[in-house]
Amino acid sequence: SADGPARRYPRAQNATLAVTTYDVQGNVLTGRSLTYSSSDQTIAYVSPSGAVTGVANGAAVITVTADGKKSTTVPVTVGAGPANPTVSVASVAVLAC
Repeated sequence: SADGPARRYPRAQNATLAVTTYDVQGNVLTGRSLTYSSSDQTIAYVSPSGAVTGVANGAAVITVTADGKKSTTVPVTVGAGPANPTVSVASVAVLAC
């Protein structure tokens, strides 16, 4: 599950998702293979390393999958942003078992 509200990105700006994977007991798992996808790459593009770039105004959902098995989603909104290009992104947790 994602921590906090939907993420907001100004157009043409980006931020990298910080992802932590956990086992069923809540222990942190390292070295997991992560993949990322966007519900609409014309709104929010996500790179193979998890960098999300705002492309056009609108909303999209980023899906993070650990080891090709377990996934979680992060809603993102892209729109006009402040002059400061810094975008902060909360961490994303994936229960990987």
